[in-house]
Amino acid sequence: MSKLKFIHKETISGSTSTTNVTDVFTSSYDTYKIISTGISTVGTAYVDLNMRLIDSGGSVVSASEYDYGNLNMLSWDAFSETRATGQTSFLRAFSESTDQEAESQGGEITVYSPYESGLITMITYGNSQRYGGSYSSGLRGIGVHQSAESITGFQLLESNGSRPYDSGVILVYGVSS
Repeated sequence: MSKLKFIHKETISGSTSTTNVTDVFTSSYDTYKIISTGISTVGTAYVDLNMRLIDSGGSVVSASEYDYGNLNMLSWDAFSETRATGQTSFLRAFSESTDQEAESQGGEITVYSPYESGLITMITYGNSQRYGGSYSSGLRGIGVHQSAESITGFQLLESNGSRPYDSGVILVYGVSS
């Protein structure tokens, strides 16, 4: 049975387009859990809540090194898949939202071997969203960072560039057996 050890809490309390969570992945654990709740977007332009990694030098990895595959489960339409290679972030790792009124999300990301410099970092994730009216969706995904380097943190970023989020909590846990 796995045990979770609390490492960090990040509270979002002002309008922003990126949130960096640094120095949370160390040699202490091989696997980490990221739990996000209540990240709520502002306005009505389309936006995805994506994820980038932060390397051991403190730089956000924004090169085209991210591959992902997502299963999109929509309450108003058929399920669909989204997949790509050579991208600049993990698409919708934190959430997908649409051009409705303000949305809110909840999700879980598992990060595998981020600190080990000789291995690529992999993630699995799942999240759910609630939109205005009666719309809701869920997403399950897997991602691979195709560069073997030591990763010590991550970034939450909104994809639109002009539709920030203004609330929410991100919790980070180490996973031990």
